[in-house]
Amino acid sequence: MQQQRMSYSDLNYPAGRPQFFALHYLRRLLHEGMVSVMPPAGLPLMLAVAMKEDDERYRRPATFFNDQLTSQIGCSEDTLDRTRRTLMGLGLLRYERGSDRRKGTYWVLELTHWENCIRTSADASADASADASADASADPLTLIQPKKPHTLSPPNTAEGGWASGLDEIVEELKSLGVRRPVEAARTGLNTLATGDEPREHAVQRLRDHVSHFRSLRGAWGPVVLYYRLLSPELRHWQPTDGWPPPLAAYASAQQRTTSSTAADEARARTARLRQLELDFDPVLKDFANIGEVIARYQVPDRIAARLRPYIAQRWTRSLRASDETKLLLLEHLNGGEN
Repeated sequence: MQQQRMSYSDLNYPAGRPQFFALHYLRRLLHEGMVSVMPPAGLPLMLAVAMKEDDERYRRPATFFNDQLTSQIGCSEDTLDRTRRTLMGLGLLRYERGSDRRKGTYWVLELTHWENCIRTSADASADASADASADASADPLTLIQPKKPHTLSPPNTAEGGWASGLDEIVEELKSLGVRRPVEAARTGLNTLATGDEPREHAVQRLRDHVSHFRSLRGAWGPVVLYYRLLSPELRHWQPTDGWPPPLAAYASAQQRTTSSTAADEARARTARLRQLELDFDPVLKDFANIGEVIARYQVPDRIAARLRPYIAQRWTRSLRASDETKLLLLEHLNGGEN
């Protein structure tokens, strides 16, 4: 059992989820309109995962075999796979694939301002007015009655720029697939516009957040950007801060890209070395040893130190020095390294 808990820890399962978290979470999910962007099996799948987490008392993630889930939510395995991928793209679900003999691991993901609302709901209710407290006591679910983060301000056409400054951002949000782009842009701008700061500065900061999302397109679904712009925490975040972990598929693709780039660079270095060897072999073969080459061409100390173990040997392509060391020497001889 200890090994199993360690593996869940490695997956970064959220610690400290409060009692009745699943109930609050699903209520918030419905209110925020997320169901409208889910596939038909999305809500049943989220319900199954959240309830299983509740069964585990939030000490560990939910685990299922595929056939358990298809039976519970009434869909085919292909539909389950498509639904999982969609929910992961929306930033709502974490899934780690199991094997034929091991269950898959799931948990629901919170957007930052959802988590703050859920975790502080009890404290917020204690500070509410007497009338609100009386209403809440009648129905525990009212503890998480949604609160609009801001009242949307209409475009300030008298001053100009409030609406025109948003036009470009609204169009970009549309192109990124963000729903209700006007609401998202205005709310984000209202959050960032503080004090007597020029409006253009707030517009630029808002644009920076959107540009960061675009620069890592595929790391999150557009709903993540939508709720980020609606979050009151936006004013405290730099454009690169406060984002959820990227989707596993994006991280894997980035790793493959990095590996491919490194391999291309290695091939390019090898090709460069072979070309320089062809150019300088006729010159270097006339020297009695590497020491003479270093003295004759005033090889810098940082390169000479690498060649010291071979200083008494003649230059040949079979010299046991690393390709990197050979390339440094030949680039120096070629005038590319000083």
